[in-house]
Amino acid sequence: MGTWSQVADNLVRHKAGEIYLRAWVAGKEIRESLGTPSLRIAKLKRNERLDELREAAKKEPMGVTKVGDALTVVA
Repeated sequence: MGTWSQVADNLVRHKAGEIYLRAWVAGKEIRESLGTPSLRIAKLKRNERLDELREAAKKEPMGVTKVGDALTVVA
């Protein structure tokens, strides 16, 4: 067994027992500890945290996504 193992969608467990959220939101990889070794609690925290991250991503500007956008930022 390696250092990390997949335990559910967007959840990985470190060999020490802690469960982490691992997901892609708005094109960015999010990795953060959920502060629990319990899979049941981790699933609840995952759902809450993903909702928060997705709402925040909707409010933030997406930034530079095309070469044309980069040129207008530089100009």
